[in-house]
Amino acid sequence: MMNTMSGSAADIILVLHAHLPYVRMPQLRFPLQELWLFQSLVESYIPLLIMLEDLVDCDFTITFSLSPTLLSMIADEYFQEKCRDYMRTVADRLKAISAKKSAPFAAAASFMQSQVERVMQYYDTVNGDLIGRFRKLSERGVVNLITTCATHALLPAFRFNSDLIRLQVAVGLQEFERHFGFTPRGFWLPEMGYYSGLDRILSDLGIEYTFIDTAGVYRSNEIPRRGAFSHLVSSTGLFFFARDRILSRILWSSKIGYPGDYRYREFHHTAMPVSDDDTSKGRVEIPVGLKLYRITGEDRAKEWYCPDGAVNAVVEHSRDFIEQLFRRGQLVQDIIQQVPLFTLPFDAELFGHWWFEGPAFLSEVIRKISCSDSLQLVSPEDILKRGSAERLQPSESSWGSGDLFSTWLKSECLWLYPRIMELFAEVRSLPCKKAHEEAIVQAVKEVLLAQSSDWTFLVSMRNSEDYARDRLDEHLSAAERIIQSLKSGKLEQGFLAERMNRYPLFNGLREVLGRLSVLE
Repeated sequence: MMNTMSGSAADIILVLHAHLPYVRMPQLRFPLQELWLFQSLVESYIPLLIMLEDLVDCDFTITFSLSPTLLSMIADEYFQEKCRDYMRTVADRLKAISAKKSAPFAAAASFMQSQVERVMQYYDTVNGDLIGRFRKLSERGVVNLITTCATHALLPAFRFNSDLIRLQVAVGLQEFERHFGFTPRGFWLPEMGYYSGLDRILSDLGIEYTFIDTAGVYRSNEIPRRGAFSHLVSSTGLFFFARDRILSRILWSSKIGYPGDYRYREFHHTAMPVSDDDTSKGRVEIPVGLKLYRITGEDRAKEWYCPDGAVNAVVEHSRDFIEQLFRRGQLVQDIIQQVPLFTLPFDAELFGHWWFEGPAFLSEVIRKISCSDSLQLVSPEDILKRGSAERLQPSESSWGSGDLFSTWLKSECLWLYPRIMELFAEVRSLPCKKAHEEAIVQAVKEVLLAQSSDWTFLVSMRNSEDYARDRLDEHLSAAERIIQSLKSGKLEQGFLAERMNRYPLFNGLREVLGRLSVLE
């Protein structure tokens, strides 16, 4: 197939953004909210690492964004041990099912068991050090590592408090450097949220480039000649890479994209609950089920997952996607008279968690591109070396509904943003900060944790809404209590210690607060 393609068709920047909100619930063995992490590890992050490490003979680079809260969790032995417990429990349950030869779903269960055990073996081999594996891929040039805000805050919602935005960004950069030993050149904007003036803050903090939605280009006052098909630069020197919606939609849409194929594993329907029957621990049922169905179709009863059928679909779709890249590349090239750049950003969890076969699909696509004379998988840094960027002052935009911020700014969430800014202002106005640094740092940490866009997203989507509201109330109340105790001169040391113990992240926050003059 590839031999029919002559000349350069396109450069491709593939960006995978990995993020989860910080959740730590030691009082429960398998709380649903901690399972967000364990499922993503088992189904997305580790399979993606395995896939990337297997592609030793391929010439490519993909960009991987790792959020500070995710890095904090995957580096923590507490989460590592609980993840091992989760994997063992799921594997044992699948093994028990597959042993029942009369069960019609035995083949599906046996396949899923092999996948979980493969991930378990990898996790044990690297001793849970996934950050170290990402670092090695970065050193090989296979992965270009970047990061995002401290707690994935929707930055446009805080545009009237630039200090709070600087804090979110600076903590994100500092946490990344603490884990990897270098500062990333690029930065992921949470929810791709951009507003006019944000480029100045990012540039001031040393960030060279970021990613925006297509609307940020085509709603700007002056649309660049090459549109969204080349890198762009603002007056502050910040470079932008704009998402290609048409190609992106093929990969993420369950309606018109590949993930909706009936041969793939069904995410939304579970076959049965996962339970641990270890009598020493008592029967524990995990609040997620085993996914053993294939999508099947809208008007048919669900059928059991067939790995062979899914493999065939992966081969077909990877071949089709290469053709789509080539055709779109040639079409755009005819219009702009140069080789186009396609930027394809996704949540990393799409590949494996939401779309179980996603890592296998990416592997096929990367291999095909690596063998092609027409297509290249490159990093933003590769593109920046070429120069010749057009000027752009992007329009405010996000990759949310309506290209703006309605998902996170619904009426039931609007009270939150001014309250967060008020609390941060109260912290800054406290006297004698040097005498109470520990308490000040914790109060700021509570404010940062309340800023997570995950909570307003869950409230807006009516998904785990009660938990999201509880977390917002918890962090705001804790910040208020610490601030009031400092104002009264009666610091509650026990409460402060409990909060510090419950959220042991952002170890370098004090340093950042000093650098930004918050502790003066």
